[in-house]
Amino acid sequence: MGTTGVGIALGGIVFLLYMSVQLLRASGDVQAQSQTQPPGFMTGALMQWLNPKAWLAGISGIVAYTAGGEFRQVLVFALLYLPICWLSLGVWAAAGAWLQQCCTRGRGLRWLNRLLALLLLLSCVLLLI
Repeated sequence: MGTTGVGIALGGIVFLLYMSVQLLRASGDVQAQSQTQPPGFMTGALMQWLNPKAWLAGISGIVAYTAGGEFRQVLVFALLYLPICWLSLGVWAAAGAWLQQCCTRGRGLRWLNRLLALLLLLSCVLLLI
C-alpha cells in the first residue's frame, strides 16, 4: 500500500476512534420526536431501487451463478434469491423492532452505545494488524 493508501487508512481509523469515543460519552437520552406517519410499503419498495448494496449483490450473484446470461438460469437464480432476500429483510425488521423496544429507555441505549463503541475499537485493532 502506498503512502496515500496508508494515509487514508489512518484517517479512517482516527475517524472510527472518534466515533467510538462519542458513543462511549453519549448519555443515552433520546429526544422525543413528533409522531409522523412511517413510510408505506410502496415507498420502501421504491427506495430499494436506490440501494446500491442490493444491486451489487444481485448482479454479483447472477454473474457468479449463471453462465452467459441464460434466461432459465437467471430465472432460477431470481426465484431462489427472492425468498432469501425477503427472509433477510424480515430478520432485519424484527431486529430493528426489538432494538427499538430495548433502546427506548436510556439504560438500554447506553449499553447498545457501549457495545457499538467496543465493536468500533475492535475494528480499529483489526485494521492495524
